[in-house]
Amino acid sequence: MLLREELKSPAIYDSILQAIGAGCNTSKLIADRTGLEQTSLPFYLKTLENLRLIEKSTPFGDKATSRRTRIHLRDPFFAYWYRFVAPNVPLVETGNERALAERIAASEDFATYVGQQFEAMCLQWTIREATAGRLGMLPAKSGKWWGNNPLRREQTDIDLVVADPTGKRLLLGECKWRSTLNETEMVEALRERVGLIPGYPRPTLAFFTKRPVGDATRSKYADDPDMRFICVSDMFPAEAAEADRRTDG
Repeated sequence: MLLREELKSPAIYDSILQAIGAGCNTSKLIADRTGLEQTSLPFYLKTLENLRLIEKSTPFGDKATSRRTRIHLRDPFFAYWYRFVAPNVPLVETGNERALAERIAASEDFATYVGQQFEAMCLQWTIREATAGRLGMLPAKSGKWWGNNPLRREQTDIDLVVADPTGKRLLLGECKWRSTLNETEMVEALRERVGLIPGYPRPTLAFFTKRPVGDATRSKYADDPDMRFICVSDMFPAEAAEADRRTDG
């Protein structure tokens, strides 16, 4: 219904959104999935971009015309709908929505989806903190980075990149929405990727986690002034306090 209100050919846009929701993140993959000519896609994609339903992203530092461009669902409601609801409409219509919701919530695909939303939240928080003057930088550029790590000879990524080119300040972030994780491995993995963003001599490394990291980890890296550990309760203290109050009640 939302698509019909805005678009003349909702079925075509719906098929494109379904393809993106299924993981097709390049024009070629979308064309193969939908059966549309790849040359006709730019018009439809641009329309969806203007509606802020999708977005194109390139690795930090790449040009907008980069061959490594990826296409994502931008609107959280549409992202959830096309990833989990649209493929399972028959189950919903037959009254199995509760069992379906439980299955989705326990799936690896849902964990990945929540992790992606968490990355977006971490970026928003970082920009807000920097703008408020609490990070010692003015955030002129931000995004993610992905590509080849020549030292490890493998494909890798950096969840969050925020840069202040004038002040030569850079923040690299790792976002982990997990109940348990190897904290030392997380830290050392991001340290290995520092050189992938050249031009910044001493980047700040920020680690965003679902729960606070252990005391042993904080002690281990306590002497490093360029390292920060942030958990959800640090990002949203009021909400965390309210959740604790309800749990205690």
